[in-house]
Amino acid sequence: TRRHLKEFACTHYLEVLIGIGGVVSFAVFQYGGMVWANSFLRKHGAPVNYLMLAGICSRLLQIFLAFPVGWLADKYGMALMTFAGALLQTCAGLPLFMALQTDPHSVTNLFVTYALGYALIASCFTTIFMYCAELFPTAVR
Repeated sequence: TRRHLKEFACTHYLEVLIGIGGVVSFAVFQYGGMVWANSFLRKHGAPVNYLMLAGICSRLLQIFLAFPVGWLADKYGMALMTFAGALLQTCAGLPLFMALQTDPHSVTNLFVTYALGYALIASCFTTIFMYCAELFPTAVR
């Protein structure tokens, strides 16, 4: 009901804000890093077939990296993995984009930065869905 929702928001406002911030950063990377970068590279002359293949390889690598990232999240906690993903995105996001921007025609550059680099960043954010649930006590969930 509305009263329960208001009470929940008042007692757990910090957890709600942290959860929103985590999900927003994940969404920004997924759109900005993966979708927008694909459009940017296509517009600047990246080979379309290799661009699609690099995107598929990036997604497959994210799937395979979900297992070790999940293990690390179990071992060290969701918050640390989310922080690691945010830190990795902060430190590597711009340099990877600059590398892509300098030579969008290079297939090697495309696979190293777009497929491998972006997959490593995105794989750290796969725990975000569990992290948001972990912010709240089990009695509230």
